[in-house]
Amino acid sequence: MTKYSLIPHYNKSLMETQTWNRTLKSGKQVILKVSTTYRCFKIEIDLTDAEKAEILKMDTIPLDKYSFIPDEMEGCDVDWEIVGDNLLEEEREEIEEDLDIDFLDDEWSTTYDTSFELLCGCDLTLQ
Repeated sequence: MTKYSLIPHYNKSLMETQTWNRTLKSGKQVILKVSTTYRCFKIEIDLTDAEKAEILKMDTIPLDKYSFIPDEMEGCDVDWEIVGDNLLEEEREEIEEDLDIDFLDDEWSTTYDTSFELLCGCDLTLQ
């Protein structure tokens, strides 16, 4: 394995997606996916020669497949998506009035399911 600095071809190209869940007043479980796009970041990544060749050909890179460390991440956009569409209007309102992306209240718990994806190609430099 060789350690590289990953240099994206574009800014605003690192996406982190976290999954959160909560039980609504109706008793229904709801899952929320929160995606943060980062404009500036540094990534240190360990790759074999085969992985390096593979990653350099990709237009979108699922970073979770590799051993990597994100650092100095500066977010610029946050989006959220309610998973499933079988919610009543009052249940959607309960979610939306409770929702502050910068801070989900104590009723939400993380599933610790977090993924990182680079939304463009990259270059690699030796560390």
